[in-house]
Amino acid sequence: MKKLLLFALALCFAQITFAQKIDTKVSKVTFEVSNMGKIVKGTMLNLVGTVNFDADNLETSSFEATIDPSTVDTESKGRDKHLQKDDFFGVATFPVVKVSSDKLTKTETGYEAAATLTIRDVSTPITIPFTVEEQEGQQHLIGTLMIERKKYALGEKMGAGSIGLEVKVDIDCIVDLK
Repeated sequence: MKKLLLFALALCFAQITFAQKIDTKVSKVTFEVSNMGKIVKGTMLNLVGTVNFDADNLETSSFEATIDPSTVDTESKGRDKHLQKDDFFGVATFPVVKVSSDKLTKTETGYEAAATLTIRDVSTPITIPFTVEEQEGQQHLIGTLMIERKKYALGEKMGAGSIGLEVKVDIDCIVDLK
């Protein structure tokens, strides 16, 4: 019985040991959305969380991350302030956007995460295709997904003619392997 308990504790410790913190200083989320017929690009910073990625053991691989929507930057201060208000991100009430993996699988072009995305306390299942690159002691997880903004009550009163219904989101998540 003692050996079984020690093995279980060692396994838990191994899981914790392999989880890497996201490098907040260099990781980022960028997005693109149509606005009055033009493409608006923006970024969000402060990507925080942990990644436990092992290509040889995807069953135990996982990630969980949050980002701060108050850091939204579209190079227009007026637009950025509007995006922080209640009809979009409502940062005073909903200070984080969260994503957590449910299952990771290998694909022909890289990997895919079945995950849960939470914006404004609305959680929906999403799929994030991503690739993994290792360079100079860092692991880069790079993914792109499309989200339907109205599912998350983002600009519900804004029609598709003014703001596109789909938002392209690019994630560049970097963790140190040291």
